[in-house]
Amino acid sequence: MDPAAPSTEREYVEENLRLQHTLEEAKAEMDAAAKTAREQASGKAGQTAKKTELHGGQQTDSTGPEAPADWENPPLLPACRLTGS
Repeated sequence: MDPAAPSTEREYVEENLRLQHTLEEAKAEMDAAAKTAREQASGKAGQTAKKTELHGGQQTDSTGPEAPADWENPPLLPACRLTGS
């Protein structure tokens, strides 16, 4: 057996636990962002219906500028490199 195996195995387990924690944090952030987006979307839908009622059934375009084309599929996490440290 390789004499460095226990050290290598310990480093592997430590890195695995660190990455697991990072993944859990990222999932929690994405869930919170999705919840906020759903709440905002449902709020905007309600506001649009109220505006339509106020303008006699005519829909007005007062939502402002459109979102960029890539808005529907933004990157989930910034690009990063794994380092040995």
